[in-house]
Amino acid sequence: MTDQQKMKSNNLLKGHFKAIMIVVASLVAFAQSSAQHFKYEASVQKIDSSGFYAINITPELSSHIKNDFSDIRIMDDHNTQVPFLIRNTFAQQPHVSGVPMPIVQNRTTDSGRSEIIIQNRTGTLLNEMTLQIKNADVQRYATLRGSNDEKQWFTILENINFKKDNAGKEDFYLQDLSFPANQYAYFKLIINNGKEAPLQILSATTQILEKATPTTGAYIATPQLSFVQKDSSDKNTYITVTNENFYHIEKVALAVEAPKFFKRKITISNVNSTEYFELSSNIDNSFVIPAFNTKKFIIKIENEDNPPLVIKSLHTYQSAKELIAYLDAKKSYSLFMGDPVLQSPSYELQSFKDSIPAQIKRLAIGEIKSVQQPKSDVKNSVFLNKGVLWVTLAIVLAILLFFTLKLTKQVRKP
Repeated sequence: MTDQQKMKSNNLLKGHFKAIMIVVASLVAFAQSSAQHFKYEASVQKIDSSGFYAINITPELSSHIKNDFSDIRIMDDHNTQVPFLIRNTFAQQPHVSGVPMPIVQNRTTDSGRSEIIIQNRTGTLLNEMTLQIKNADVQRYATLRGSNDEKQWFTILENINFKKDNAGKEDFYLQDLSFPANQYAYFKLIINNGKEAPLQILSATTQILEKATPTTGAYIATPQLSFVQKDSSDKNTYITVTNENFYHIEKVALAVEAPKFFKRKITISNVNSTEYFELSSNIDNSFVIPAFNTKKFIIKIENEDNPPLVIKSLHTYQSAKELIAYLDAKKSYSLFMGDPVLQSPSYELQSFKDSIPAQIKRLAIGEIKSVQQPKSDVKNSVFLNKGVLWVTLAIVLAILLFFTLKLTKQVRKP
C-alpha cells in the first residue's frame, strides 16, 4: 500500500471513529429526550407581581416524586423550565400559606341564580378568597353570605362584580374576593345569572398566616398510617407499618404504653436500608432515618427474655422542605413530576440563594392530576420502545465497527 493510500485509509478510519461517537451521542441524547414523560402535574397559584415565591413540599406532593427530588420541574406557559432550589424550612418565622377551600355545593336555582357553598376548614378569621373560574367574557354580580350550620345564612358582602380583567393563556382566570373579616364555617356565593348560563367555578383557595416554631417546623407528620404488631416466639416483636401512599419517610416515632421501664434494640428496615437504634423509657423514641418512600416497612424489637412491649402509637414524618423559584407575573406555571429517568437539574440559582428574601409568600398548588400522554407518543412511536432503540444502536455500531476493523487491517498491511 502506497503512502497516499495509507493516508487516505487513516483519514477514513478517523472519519469512522467520529461517526461512531456522533451516532452514540445522538441516539443516547434522543433516548433521554424521548423518555422525558411526566406522570403527574399540578397548576401553581397565579401571582400578581414578579419575585421569589415558595411552594411547600407537602406529604401529598412528595408522594409523587423521588426522594432526591430529581424528577420534579417547574414549567411556564411556554413549556420552559424555571430554575428552582429546594431548602429545608425550620418555620422560625410566620408565613402566609395558600389553603384549598372545598366546594361542597354548586347548583343553579329555578330563578337562574348560581349558589356555591364553600367550606372554611381553617378555623381562623378570613377576609379574602380566590376563585378559579372557567374563561368567560361576561359580567355578573354576586352576594356573599356566611353560616355555621348551612341552614341560617347572614349577608357579608353585596354587589360583587365578577368580570375577567385580563386575557391569559390558560382556560381559566382568578377572581379575588375581599370581604369583612369573619370566621364562618361556610360561605355561600350567590351569582345572579339572569336568563344566561352560569359561570363555571372550578376551585376556591384562601391565604392564612401560619405561626410555627422550630420544634414543629423541622418535620411534617405524614397522613394517618396503620401498623400491625406481631410478638413472635423467636423473642422478637415485628411491627409492619403501612402508609396509604409513597410518602417520604425521614423520622419514625413510637410511644410505648407498657412496661414502665424498658431498653431494647430495634431495627427499622425498608427495601433500601436497615437502621439500628435503641428503644428506651429514658428517651422520646423518635428516630431520624435516611429518606425512603415505600408504602411498607418493618420495625423489629429485640425482647430477649423480657415481655413484649405494648406499642401505644406510631407516627412517621418527613422533613419540612420548600421549593423556591423566581416567577414572572406575566406567566402561568405548573409543576410536573414523576419522570423516572430524569436526573437532578443543575441551576445557577443555587449560587444566589443568599439573595432570596427571608419573607417569601407561599403559593398553593391545584389538584395533582395524571398527565395524559397521547397514544401516538406512547404506543406508535418505535423510538419510545427502549428495546428497538438499543437494537438500532447496536446494529449501527456493528456496521461502523466492521468497516473500521477492515480499514485498520488494510492500513497495517505493508
